[in-house]
Amino acid sequence: MDDTTKLPQDRLWQPTTAKWLLAVFGATLAYAILRYHIASGVSWSHFPLFIMNKAVSLAATVLVACSYLVGRVLRWHDDDPRKKLVVVKFCGLVGFSFAALHAI
Repeated sequence: MDDTTKLPQDRLWQPTTAKWLLAVFGATLAYAILRYHIASGVSWSHFPLFIMNKAVSLAATVLVACSYLVGRVLRWHDDDPRKKLVVVKFCGLVGFSFAALHAI
């Protein structure tokens, strides 16, 4: 039996939300690397601070936008309102956390 089936449905950190977080952050990190290192010629010594800060800020923007859009789009699909709330809360809280990390 898989341990993930025992998780409560209203828990924020689930395998699905973790995969989405990694996908969004991975995509924004890849975009930042392509834009700043490959296209603009920024030296790789700026990767740990400058490029990660760009990726975190873009991921925060995407996650907060996803939080808003999921709430609006799923309004018409009320199959499982608890799952909708979990996704909206997860995207909003993680997006806000990334924005706070970016501001530091």
